Amino acid sequence: MLNKFVDAGEMIGNHTYDHPHLDRLTADALRHQIEGCSKRIAQVTGRRPRYFRPPFGESSPLIERVARAAGTQQMLWNANSQDSWQKDPRQILYWSIEEAQTGSILLMHDKPQTAAVLDRVLTKLQHKGFRFVLPE
Repeated sequence: MLNKFVDAGEMIGNHTYDHPHLDRLTADALRHQIEGCSKRIAQVTGRRPRYFRPPFGESSPLIERVARAAGTQQMLWNANSQDSWQKDPRQILYWSIEEAQTGSILLMHDKPQTAAVLDRVLTKLQHKGFRFVLPE
C-alpha cells in the first residue's frame, strides 16, 4: 500500500511502529519506534520519510533529538478536526473549519466519519481562500 501512495505522489511520514506514548519510553525504545519505522518505510518504498509526527502530539527535547537523529523533522499541528473522538461528521466539519487559520496544519485521521465530510471540509476551506500544499 505504501508504494501505491508513493506512486500517486503522496508523501509518507513516520508516526512510529505502534503509536505509543513516547514520553513513557526508554531512549532505546524511543529510537526503535522512530528509527525502526523510518528504516522499514525505506525498505518498502526505497525512500526514508522526511517528517515525523509523534503520537498524541506528545513531544520532548529527547523525542525531537531522536527524530532528528533518524533524519526526520518533527511535524505537529495547530488545528484539530476533533475526529479522534468526535463521531458526528457534522461536528468534524464544524471543528475543521473553525480551527483552520492561514498556515494551519489540520489534524485529521483515517476514519469513516472523517472521510464522510472530507470533500466538504476541503471545499469550504478552498472557498475561504485556503490552498493545500505539502510541507516542502
